[in-house]
Amino acid sequence: MTARGFRSIISCGSLALLCAWLPPQPVQAQAEPRVHVQATLGFADTFRLGYWTPLSVTVANQGPALFGELQVRLTYGREITDDLFTKTHRQRLEVSRGSRKRFRFTVFLESFAYPLEIRIESGGRMLASERVDLRKRFTESRLVLALTRDANLDYLNDSFGKTLRVLYPHPELLPDHWQGYDGVAAIIVHGVSLEALSRRQFTALEKWLARGGRLAVSGGPDYALLRTPRLAELLPATPTGLTAADVAAVGAAFGETLPSRAPFNLHRLVAYRGRVVYRAGDLPLVVERTSGRGFVSYLSFDVASSPFDRWTPMRRVWLRLLRLAELPITADRREPRGVSVVPAVLDRPVDRFPGHTIVVVLLVLYLGTLVTVYRLQPVTPRGRRLTPALLLACPLLFAPAAWFLFSTLLFPTGATAVIASVIEPFAAGPYAQLQVDVGLFATRRQPLRLEVTAPEPGFLASHREARWGKTSSYSVQHMPGGVALQPSGSRAYVLHLLQGYDVIAYDVKVSAARDERGIRMSVRNHTGQSWRDAWLVADHTLFRLGPMQHNEGAALTRYADTAFAVLQDDAWRPAVRQLTATRDRETRLTGALLSKVIDTHTATLNAGDALLAAIAPSPVRLGQSNADWQQDALALVLIRLRIRQAEPGNAAR
Repeated sequence: MTARGFRSIISCGSLALLCAWLPPQPVQAQAEPRVHVQATLGFADTFRLGYWTPLSVTVANQGPALFGELQVRLTYGREITDDLFTKTHRQRLEVSRGSRKRFRFTVFLESFAYPLEIRIESGGRMLASERVDLRKRFTESRLVLALTRDANLDYLNDSFGKTLRVLYPHPELLPDHWQGYDGVAAIIVHGVSLEALSRRQFTALEKWLARGGRLAVSGGPDYALLRTPRLAELLPATPTGLTAADVAAVGAAFGETLPSRAPFNLHRLVAYRGRVVYRAGDLPLVVERTSGRGFVSYLSFDVASSPFDRWTPMRRVWLRLLRLAELPITADRREPRGVSVVPAVLDRPVDRFPGHTIVVVLLVLYLGTLVTVYRLQPVTPRGRRLTPALLLACPLLFAPAAWFLFSTLLFPTGATAVIASVIEPFAAGPYAQLQVDVGLFATRRQPLRLEVTAPEPGFLASHREARWGKTSSYSVQHMPGGVALQPSGSRAYVLHLLQGYDVIAYDVKVSAARDERGIRMSVRNHTGQSWRDAWLVADHTLFRLGPMQHNEGAALTRYADTAFAVLQDDAWRPAVRQLTATRDRETRLTGALLSKVIDTHTATLNAGDALLAAIAPSPVRLGQSNADWQQDALALVLIRLRIRQAEPGNAAR
């Protein structure tokens, strides 16, 4: 062995002895995440583009007690037009060690180009995040929800699932806000109770019905299930027992032949609150009642039992009952954002703008300052050399001083909220549709946080003209009893426009009759709010009805006999423009709302129809943190009605 090889052996042995002598070092393993996020989007992880949809986020915590914020971030706009902005839903997060907690959101999804992001932040650190790929979950089909344990309604799907798709969600996972049902065409209930729903979930279902939802409830052998309080509140009749059906008569009622002659039972019904749609002899098969713009159908037979479970024409029966064949799939999508009336209010001359007197005072003060500096005769040569510099500095110093002095006296400082609401009561029931336009701006740099304690509309950024700039990113913080809106920017003199939709309780009934004196209005206002002014559009004329007090008892009668403007060839615009040209913001807001009504709704009035527009206090209530904001808020109550012909001798004297 050579000397070199011997030295190599000695070196390796020394290294081995050194490693054996040193204490073992722990292996650096990657720590397992202690917070896990699981998201369920829509119903059975399926949603429709262009609609609001429910989002359920489950947070599992294996570490210490977690206190932070749960964020859901959505991206809107198009990158090609450079108008991208984000909307972030926020909820306070508190999850104890070793527990799981579910959080509910309602989100609007208009594109699958950008994923939905879920984040958990605590103490300025991001603890967990999850991205939801929307491309794998959206569908173009109209959705039908089946709340059932054993009924199979898959025959309602078409061959490729492109126009109609049945999903089977668990009743306890239903949305707790009516907008969560926005992409749902109909709901079918079979063999289950609605008593497991929370109060918020059941109210959401009622509001969805009032806005145009379609609910069908199937009979079954346990008819007592349909007498539970919540189903009994919705159904158009009350079951009292079972009775044998005439098979031939049932088939004839639907215009089809049943596949079996085996006897089956129908529910015996009493206490009708709707109309009978199908009848077999003296036995009703389908009873229907309206609920706002929607309806509830009660099928007195069991759709999951023979002979209806194997009956091929049953799909056509469902399509007729739920009116699903009336809406083409291409016309079923909506774009909820419209044009805001807030800019029309802000475009007018600013309140308390300086008049000629203020301009003259400023000019006198400025000239007086120049003369004073010029008349000063410095005694030293150095002072005389500084005189031109002082004269030049006067404009530079006087301008900011005058602005600070007069702006604080003449213009409102801080934040301003302009809130314009449109309330459209439904013909049947105590609910109304609410649309809210919100404009936020400030005259100084500051964060804008608007707390809305009631109602709870879903807000979206409103479309705007290019001169108002790009849409800013914003967040919606969900709090107990309301939400807080906050744009991301804090620059002054920037207008942030948001638009919200909701269904609220607003019980008012209006009727109109024509007699020899004119059009007689009868108003039953049970909202607890008086109308500051009321207008009627009828016979191509805009009538002014004046203020109307709320009346809990007898109806308030008022005649439309004072013509404010004729609605032909834009002849009404100068009269309404007089309202929008005033310095009073409330009057300008009234004019802007009236202009929107006349432009949008009067073109669709049929002969004999009328449109009542009333100015009322805003239903939007702000939080205590906004008490020092300047608030301009009004609501326009909009009611379509049919003018009937009064019977002779019934005219009011």
